Amino acid sequence: MAVERRSLLGLPAELRLEVYSHYFTPDATLSTPPLEASSLALALTCQQLYHETHELAFASTTFRTGTWQLAELRTRLQRVRTSYVPLITRLEVRVGLFEFLRTPQSLCGLQLAAAGLAGVEELYIVFTGTRESAFREDMMLSNLEVLLWKTVACCDNRRLRKIRIVHAALIHGCDFLRLCVVMRGRLEHERRTGAWANKKVDEEEAWRVVEDREEGRCRLVKDGKEGQPGREVVLLLGENIREAEMYREVQKEVLQDITDEVGLGSGAQRFSTICAPWALKV
Repeated sequence: MAVERRSLLGLPAELRLEVYSHYFTPDATLSTPPLEASSLALALTCQQLYHETHELAFASTTFRTGTWQLAELRTRLQRVRTSYVPLITRLEVRVGLFEFLRTPQSLCGLQLAAAGLAGVEELYIVFTGTRESAFREDMMLSNLEVLLWKTVACCDNRRLRKIRIVHAALIHGCDFLRLCVVMRGRLEHERRTGAWANKKVDEEEAWRVVEDREEGRCRLVKDGKEGQPGREVVLLLGENIREAEMYREVQKEVLQDITDEVGLGSGAQRFSTICAPWALKV
């Protein structure tokens, strides 16, 4: 007896929805594919699939750009159908580290909402370029924490809940603990001076920096006031995507490598020299 084969569109609606729920679940540990290879491609196959999946497809697709300044973003979005723009929830900005952070406009934060991207929930910043002097690296880290605070606290990006930074080892010794330290220092400075809003920050509305050492991330938290919902933005940082997204697993692998190296070594190598590449620098 011949086996009856059904196409996707031949399945009952409830089964199709089940398939869509799995297919349009993004994997944050993978690099951003080009649009033609993304989940959005399925939604553009035919009218029925578009009708049934385009909202899921846009929500699960990461849109990549090298444009980040407000005027440039607005110009870029003019080429996107107006009805599509609010559906964009994931954005990857890929830029040269030093060219980006030394530009004065970056110290104003990423004004996504003002550009029309008010629906962005996850922002991925991928830095490219080459290593420079330690002095410039420290300066870039200082500029980075200003950029992050302004993007979260001052640019009205209210739906933003996650920022992932991949620095490709361009900032030496930069990990989430060091980032937490500088973010907390900036917060205390702004709280004292009120530089963000030209006034001191109301204690009830103040942000907090919360370290999650087990998961290797820090959270920027603002408690709700008078029945209003609070906000929380998770910051991830790593030399690569996997380190940023899977900190705990990567650390276990590092510790296992150290253990194996100690166990298999000649005995003349000091344990401290083995640990040195992974030593915390704050």
